[in-house]
Amino acid sequence: MKSFASFVIAALTAISPGISHASGQLSFGITAPYTKVGGAAPLWNPSQTHAAVSGNDVYVAYGETTASGDEEVLVGHSADGGLTWDAGTVVAHGPSLVPTGAIAIGPDPLAPGAQIVHVVFGTMTDAYGNGTISYMHLRSGAWSAPVVVNVNPATADSGAVAVDGGGGLYIVWADATGIYTSRSGDGGDGFYVLGENVVQGGSRPSVAADSIGDQFVAWADDAGVWFSSRSYRGFTFGAPVYAGNGQKGGSPVLVALDANRMYIGYDWGMALGEFGIALSTSTDGGATFTSRNVVVGQTGHVGLAVSSTGVISLANDSSGVVVQRSTNGGATWTAPVTVASAGSEYPSLALASGKLVVAYDKQPGQAVYATKEK
Repeated sequence: MKSFASFVIAALTAISPGISHASGQLSFGITAPYTKVGGAAPLWNPSQTHAAVSGNDVYVAYGETTASGDEEVLVGHSADGGLTWDAGTVVAHGPSLVPTGAIAIGPDPLAPGAQIVHVVFGTMTDAYGNGTISYMHLRSGAWSAPVVVNVNPATADSGAVAVDGGGGLYIVWADATGIYTSRSGDGGDGFYVLGENVVQGGSRPSVAADSIGDQFVAWADDAGVWFSSRSYRGFTFGAPVYAGNGQKGGSPVLVALDANRMYIGYDWGMALGEFGIALSTSTDGGATFTSRNVVVGQTGHVGLAVSSTGVISLANDSSGVVVQRSTNGGATWTAPVTVASAGSEYPSLALASGKLVVAYDKQPGQAVYATKEK
């Protein structure tokens, strides 16, 4: 599954003439060649993180279907910041597996200086998409056995995962009644919380954590996008805070830069009404949010990454995969830059040494690819 590319794919294109542009927009420039990660199944839950980075090591969780019809979840690894990839490691397979996975990487709380790669995936147990959420990790060069982390039947493709600065692990998912979470303090060897309810109702949860272990969750419903948090000292989540724009919410992607600065990218609207892509931001730990429309009249799946200095990169697949950047909290944006041609979908973003890595499904069902900022 290793592939090398030979040409440049960046081009400027317009999405919404109503969006003002930040100064210095051409300093953006994603111009690295794209490379094939592998797989033949889409990264179809945008609320999940499908790409994770530690230093120059980039990991992408993806799926494929074998010739015999078996579904697989794989993890591809690049040791050069996303320019070349290994053949991918099959971490799970089975006829009812959901062929996609969520991924995170963080410190090993039991081995200072070491890192753990965490992967979450789902398995369907009925014809309605319900099933289990399973967890595995790569630690000291070996993959652990899968562990089921949900209690009640879950929406099998809804699992998401995050790690805090001390290696604490947080997994969220949705079921028919609400949003739930499981937590581990030893790097995923054991879970001291299984199936804690975050909120009643909602779908497509996204999860983040800060350096000290505060946990943050965003989700969507017919009213829009919502947010809740749990302090590392707390036992329960706070009351839900509305973070939307008054329209039906799609699949939110949550990034927590620290305990105060929250960013939620999401698609919104109805198929026969208004629709678009928005960013909601908070500077008070999620107590209040400011929502701004970034794209109006087009919609798509969203990818989001925020640098340590607060530079926001927002991707969508309304017409191929395009990325815009904001240096002022989302008030203004650069002109959109095309990083993958029309038909490419499901962008997932990460930062490698300060440069943006974009994983995406090229011509849905063909393969998962990646490109990196120049």
